[in-house]
Amino acid sequence: MVNQLRLKTAAGFCTAMLVALFPISKSAVAVPNSGTTSASDSTTSPIILTGDDYGSKITAKPGTPILIKLEENRTSNYRWSIGKTDNRLLDTDGMDFVSDPGPASSGVTGTKIFRFKTKAPGTVHLVLNLKRIRSTYATAVKSFMVDIQIR
Repeated sequence: MVNQLRLKTAAGFCTAMLVALFPISKSAVAVPNSGTTSASDSTTSPIILTGDDYGSKITAKPGTPILIKLEENRTSNYRWSIGKTDNRLLDTDGMDFVSDPGPASSGVTGTKIFRFKTKAPGTVHLVLNLKRIRSTYATAVKSFMVDIQIR
Protein backbone atom coordinates (compact mmCIF):
# COMPACT_ATOMS: atom_id res chain seq x y z
CA MET A 1 0.00 0.00 0.00
CA VAL A 2 2.81 2.40 0.90
CA ASN A 3 4.65 1.58 -2.36
CA GLN A 4 1.48 2.24 -4.37
CA LEU A 5 1.10 5.61 -2.66
CA ARG A 6 4.76 6.42 -3.41
CA LEU A 7 4.25 5.49 -7.08
CA LYS A 8 1.15 7.66 -7.37
CA THR A 9 2.92 10.56 -5.64
CA ALA A 10 5.99 10.14 -7.86
CA ALA A 11 3.89 9.96 -11.02
CA GLY A 12 2.05 13.11 -10.00
CA PHE A 13 5.33 14.89 -9.25
CA CYS A 14 6.84 13.90 -12.63
CA THR A 15 3.70 14.99 -14.46
CA ALA A 16 3.67 18.31 -12.62
CA MET A 17 7.33 18.91 -13.49
CA LEU A 18 6.74 18.15 -17.18
CA VAL A 19 3.66 20.37 -17.34
CA ALA A 20 5.58 23.19 -15.66
CA LEU A 21 8.51 22.81 -18.07
CA PHE A 22 6.46 22.11 -21.20
CA PRO A 23 2.94 23.62 -21.21
CA ILE A 24 0.78 21.42 -23.42
CA SER A 25 -2.53 21.58 -25.18
CA LYS A 26 -4.97 18.69 -24.80
CA SER A 27 -4.98 17.94 -28.53
CA ALA A 28 -1.24 17.20 -28.51
CA VAL A 29 -1.23 14.72 -25.62
CA ALA A 30 -1.15 11.01 -26.33
CA VAL A 31 -3.93 9.11 -24.61
CA PRO A 32 -2.52 5.79 -23.35
CA ASN A 33 -3.69 2.75 -25.31
CA SER A 34 -5.68 4.89 -27.74
CA GLY A 35 -3.76 3.60 -30.75
CA THR A 36 -3.31 6.83 -32.69
CA THR A 37 -2.42 10.33 -31.52
CA SER A 38 -2.14 13.50 -33.55
CA ALA A 39 -0.59 16.91 -32.93
CA SER A 40 -2.86 18.93 -35.15
CA ASP A 41 -2.97 22.47 -33.83
CA SER A 42 0.58 23.40 -32.89
CA THR A 43 4.16 22.56 -33.69
CA THR A 44 5.37 23.64 -30.25
CA SER A 45 3.11 21.57 -27.97
CA PRO A 46 4.83 18.28 -27.12
CA ILE A 47 3.33 14.85 -27.54
CA ILE A 48 3.87 12.95 -24.28
CA LEU A 49 4.07 9.16 -24.36
CA THR A 50 4.49 6.62 -21.54
CA GLY A 51 5.07 2.89 -21.34
CA ASP A 52 1.31 2.42 -21.80
CA ASP A 53 1.69 3.75 -25.35
CA TYR A 54 3.80 0.77 -26.50
CA GLY A 55 3.00 -0.03 -30.13
CA SER A 56 1.09 3.21 -30.77
CA LYS A 57 1.05 5.09 -34.04
CA ILE A 58 1.25 8.87 -33.75
CA THR A 59 1.05 11.64 -36.30
CA ALA A 60 2.92 14.92 -35.92
CA LYS A 61 3.98 17.95 -37.92
CA PRO A 62 7.66 18.79 -38.45
CA GLY A 63 8.98 20.66 -35.42
CA THR A 64 6.78 18.85 -32.88
CA PRO A 65 8.54 17.91 -29.62
CA ILE A 66 7.95 14.34 -28.41
CA LEU A 67 8.58 13.32 -24.80
CA ILE A 68 8.71 9.65 -23.82
CA LYS A 69 8.58 8.84 -20.09
CA LEU A 70 9.61 5.35 -18.99
CA GLU A 71 10.05 3.95 -15.48
CA GLU A 72 13.64 3.13 -14.55
CA ASN A 73 15.36 1.85 -11.41
CA ARG A 74 18.95 3.11 -11.21
CA THR A 75 19.98 0.49 -8.65
CA SER A 76 19.10 -2.40 -11.00
CA ASN A 77 21.99 -1.76 -13.46
CA TYR A 78 19.47 -1.58 -16.33
CA ARG A 79 19.01 1.63 -18.33
CA TRP A 80 16.80 2.75 -21.19
CA SER A 81 18.62 3.63 -24.41
CA ILE A 82 17.75 4.35 -28.03
CA GLY A 83 17.70 1.13 -30.03
CA LYS A 84 16.44 2.37 -33.40
CA THR A 85 15.55 5.75 -34.90
CA ASP A 86 15.93 7.70 -38.13
CA ASN A 87 18.10 10.78 -37.58
CA ARG A 88 17.01 12.21 -40.94
CA LEU A 89 13.43 12.55 -39.66
CA LEU A 90 13.75 12.76 -35.88
CA ASP A 91 16.22 14.77 -33.76
CA THR A 92 17.26 13.46 -30.37
CA ASP A 93 17.09 16.47 -28.02
CA GLY A 94 18.43 14.68 -24.94
CA MET A 95 17.53 12.48 -21.99
CA ASP A 96 16.89 13.17 -18.32
CA PHE A 97 16.26 11.08 -15.23
CA VAL A 98 13.82 12.36 -12.62
CA SER A 99 14.09 10.57 -9.25
CA ASP A 100 10.94 9.64 -7.40
CA PRO A 101 10.51 11.54 -4.13
CA GLY A 102 11.14 9.44 -1.05
CA PRO A 103 13.86 8.13 1.21
CA ALA A 104 17.21 7.37 -0.41
CA SER A 105 17.20 3.90 1.16
CA SER A 106 14.35 2.82 -1.12
CA GLY A 107 16.66 2.75 -4.14
CA VAL A 108 16.88 5.23 -6.96
CA THR A 109 13.64 4.74 -8.85
CA GLY A 110 12.24 7.31 -11.19
CA THR A 111 11.44 8.19 -14.75
CA LYS A 112 13.75 8.33 -17.77
CA ILE A 113 12.58 11.08 -20.11
CA PHE A 114 13.62 11.03 -23.77
CA ARG A 115 13.21 14.27 -25.75
CA PHE A 116 12.84 14.17 -29.53
CA LYS A 117 11.81 16.68 -32.18
CA THR A 118 10.33 15.82 -35.55
CA LYS A 119 12.24 17.18 -38.55
CA ALA A 120 10.96 16.15 -41.97
CA PRO A 121 8.01 14.25 -43.47
CA GLY A 122 8.23 10.48 -43.31
CA THR A 123 7.70 7.59 -40.91
CA VAL A 124 10.01 6.65 -38.04
CA HIS A 125 9.89 3.32 -36.22
CA LEU A 126 11.36 4.36 -32.86
CA VAL A 127 12.62 1.64 -30.51
CA LEU A 128 13.90 2.20 -26.96
CA ASN A 129 15.51 -0.70 -25.09
CA LEU A 130 16.02 -1.46 -21.41
CA LYS A 131 19.44 -3.14 -21.23
CA ARG A 132 22.10 -3.98 -18.67
CA ILE A 133 24.73 -1.25 -18.47
CA ARG A 134 28.44 -1.93 -18.95
CA SER A 135 27.77 -5.00 -21.07
CA THR A 136 28.72 -4.83 -24.73
CA TYR A 137 26.53 -7.73 -25.82
CA ALA A 138 23.54 -7.21 -23.53
CA THR A 139 20.15 -7.96 -25.02
CA ALA A 140 17.12 -5.89 -24.14
CA VAL A 141 14.98 -7.20 -21.32
CA LYS A 142 12.20 -4.80 -22.27
CA SER A 143 11.45 -2.57 -25.27
CA PHE A 144 9.26 0.41 -26.09
CA MET A 145 8.20 0.90 -29.73
CA VAL A 146 6.19 3.61 -31.44
CA ASP A 147 5.62 4.56 -35.10
CA ILE A 148 5.77 8.30 -35.76
CA GLN A 149 4.31 9.58 -38.99
CA ILE A 150 5.52 13.11 -39.75
CA ARG A 151 3.52 15.14 -42.25
